[in-house]
This record gives sequence, structure tokens and C-alpha cells, in this order.
Amino acid sequence: MPSLPLPARSSTVVALVTTAALSIGIHTAPGPSQLPEDAHGGRELTDLVLEIAGEDHRALAAAVVTPEGRHTTVIGTDHDSRFEAGSITKGITGLLLADAIDRGEVTADTRVGTLLDQLEGTPAGEATLAELATHTSGLPPQIPSRRQYLLNLWASWTGSFPYPSSTEDRLAEVAELAADSEPGTYSNVAFEVLGAALGEVAGQDYPELARDRVLDPVGLADAHIPTSPAELDRRDLLGEDASGRTVVAWAGESMAPAGG
Repeated sequence: MPSLPLPARSSTVVALVTTAALSIGIHTAPGPSQLPEDAHGGRELTDLVLEIAGEDHRALAAAVVTPEGRHTTVIGTDHDSRFEAGSITKGITGLLLADAIDRGEVTADTRVGTLLDQLEGTPAGEATLAELATHTSGLPPQIPSRRQYLLNLWASWTGSFPYPSSTEDRLAEVAELAADSEPGTYSNVAFEVLGAALGEVAGQDYPELARDRVLDPVGLADAHIPTSPAELDRRDLLGEDASGRTVVAWAGESMAPAGG
């Protein structure tokens, strides 16, 4: 998490939030889960996964695909369970960009401001789609605001979701940014914008676009990209932090293209 400067008048608020969060963290941390002995899969792969990852997990799954075949193991849950993909979602967003280029909908040099009216005439709007996808757009890792600082702080101690913004609200925040981060700065914000831009071109929201153009064509019928916790079901596993506390799923509209 990057350091975000706060004005002096925010110090009291930050202190109060920190105190409350520390209290919650101390009283609710149960300790890390331990994997059960039972596993669904080959013993050799299961033993290898346990050797690499250790047993301090709620659940683990692994797949090895070679020209000779496919081997899987699932430990601590069922075969149809769904794990959060996190930033692997950025790879799906990159595939959507490549697909849109192949379709002739955009080019790598298309400026994002020509696709998203909210960003036309702003520093962020001058970034190309390729720059968004390669972390060279100048956009920061996250919105450098007091609100985001407090959301991050609260999430670090309570396991809450720190990026609950809608796409519309996120773009309004991005429109105010200077876009002057060093090239190569890892940016969730850039992929949020990239997903919004590709959805605008296709006339679909991001989950629908990913389903139609990536997930279904490659056979990932059981994968999904929720934009709120209400869309989760029994198959969707909730993670835990290092202390063993269950954390809220990262299911939000603006964050979907970057870490859904």
C-alpha cells in the first residue's frame, strides 16, 4: 500500500479509526486455519502442494497441465469451489484489449479520453489503452485521497473491502488526477479505467464482456466476476488474512477489471 499524505486536521480521525481497528483486530483474530488431511486428487501432487505452500491455509487447489495430461488436487474444500482470482483478472482484461484490437474496435494507441467522455480533456484521458495495460499511463496504484487512506486502514484491521466505488464514481475521481506517476508504477486504477473503456466500446458491462469474449470461449463456464457480495453463492470461498480472520470478498464494480 503506498503512503498517502494527509493534512494535519485528519490526524484525529486517523487516530480514532486506528484505535478502533486495532481493538477489533486484537479481539477477533482467531489464528490461521489448518488444512485437513483429506484431499481430492493424486497423492503425489497433494504432497508437493503441501510441501510448497504449508498447511496454514483454509483451502488449496492446484492443477498441473502437460502434454501428457492434466492432474489436479483440491484440499480443504470441494472440486466445484471457486477461489478469488485477484489480480489475475488483469490478465483477462489484457486479453479483452487484444481481442478488441483484433476486432478493429480500438488500436493500442487509442486514447482513453476518446472512449470515455468523463476523461476527455483530462491528463488520464491522454493515456493510450496500451499504456493502461502496461502500467505506463502515469496513473497511481490507487486513488490518493483521504477517503481511500481510511478505507485501506480499516480494511487492514477488519478484513473489509477497501474499494467499493462504482465505475462512475471511480472515473470521476480519475478525472481529477494529475497522471504523473513514474512509468512502470503498478496501477489498479489503470486497469479499472481500461475495463471501463473496453466495456464502453462493446456496449457491455465488464462482467458480461469478460464472459462473452474470454471465459465462455475457453470453457470457463463456472467462473464469474461478481460486482457485489450479494452475487456470491455457496461455491465462492472467502479468504482469510495471516491471522486467520475471514475477510470480505473483493467484489466491486469499479475494481472488477483489476482484481475481481
